[in-house]
Amino acid sequence: DNHLLVTSAVTTTAMGPPMGPPGPPSAIHGLSTATTFPNASAEAALAPLVAAHGLNEAEQATRLVVRRWAEEKLAPAAAAHWEAATFPHELMPSFRALGIGGGAVYGDASVRRLSAKAVAMIGAELSRVDASFATMYLVHTGLAMESVRFCASAQQCARFLPRMASMELIGCFGLTEPDFGSDATSLQTRAVACPGGVRLTGQKRWIGNATYAGLIVVWAIDDSSGKVRGYLLETGQRAGVGGGPVRRSTTVPGLRIEKIERKAALRCTQNADIYLDAVFVPEANIMPTAADFRRGVGLPQVLESSRLVVAWLPVGVSMGVYDAALRYLHEREQFGVPLSSMAINQEKLVRMLGTIAAMWTLASRLSDAHEAGDGGIQMAHVTMAKAWTTRMGREVRTVATQGSKAVRHAPPWVRMTHRARSTHSQCRWSRWVVNCLVGTASS
Repeated sequence: DNHLLVTSAVTTTAMGPPMGPPGPPSAIHGLSTATTFPNASAEAALAPLVAAHGLNEAEQATRLVVRRWAEEKLAPAAAAHWEAATFPHELMPSFRALGIGGGAVYGDASVRRLSAKAVAMIGAELSRVDASFATMYLVHTGLAMESVRFCASAQQCARFLPRMASMELIGCFGLTEPDFGSDATSLQTRAVACPGGVRLTGQKRWIGNATYAGLIVVWAIDDSSGKVRGYLLETGQRAGVGGGPVRRSTTVPGLRIEKIERKAALRCTQNADIYLDAVFVPEANIMPTAADFRRGVGLPQVLESSRLVVAWLPVGVSMGVYDAALRYLHEREQFGVPLSSMAINQEKLVRMLGTIAAMWTLASRLSDAHEAGDGGIQMAHVTMAKAWTTRMGREVRTVATQGSKAVRHAPPWVRMTHRARSTHSQCRWSRWVVNCLVGTASS
């Protein structure tokens, strides 16, 4: 039975559209490996179980459109940008043209408003090829636009969401600080009232999209009320018009943005330190809904919806890892036969497929329940799913990188191994989450 299972899992990956010609050996095993991305073999093998389960026609169509763009446009550029730790600004015009910039937040005549499941599929498909680009999209449509959706006034939504949905205005999410991440109630950044608005003073760290975002959602303590509130800081920057210098000041007085260098993972994601020295924000850009962690209003809603989508990223990364590893095993021969014909490698492939199927099932079930408005779904369940799928993603990459070729930077799954590590390291198990799920007796 095990032999039949292994044989079926390996041979089934030939389902779906045939791959193009493999190209010369130097292209297959060199840095350019990812320029021709492998066929979606994991999906083909798992099609009866998970591939299109729970997706309606529009969601499946969106998924396939994004997959084609990622394979044809993103894959050829990803390796070089990963080496240089730069963002592929040249791809933004074609990405905008897909009309998916509104995420699950906004839609109009030119931009579709998507379901939460469709946004999750976009995240998974982009992550399959390059998780850095997926991070850009989810920070923008998730954290930034969801902040406006849940916390801004109707007038502020009308001002910012159409431009954000067209991706003319890219957003970023300024919550994390050097000393505080998920502990939002301990933020050190302060908003002090002044004539016509407030002045922000403090520092933010690890802020994705910050070097080119036109809108920074800065979370700070309102000095007059002591509440955590969001402030819409316009920078005048724009993505898709060049990356700009590594370290840059802005035209906003008191605002300085510095790219964080020498990252080992998500290298194309432009994380930055943001320095705020009495930066003025007009009253019209102060979001009225403050964070209420007891009632789960405002910022907690933003975090819950974004973490649910982030739980899908390791699913996409793992599928990409499997697809790349399988192609390598098919093409690499030893003793006159492909490595994929050897039982020890078949066992690893099946182990990866089983893990991916489990990851997909958990993320899909939770997404369906969340979108249906199931009142039993709590932040703790979302955090658990995110932490677990990222951990399983690390397991998939560990199996895939067993072999001498894995020590080189060239194979695409080596870049993916850093992505798997980074997504897992971002998960924080708070005491509150443990209490909710495990029922610890500690006070």
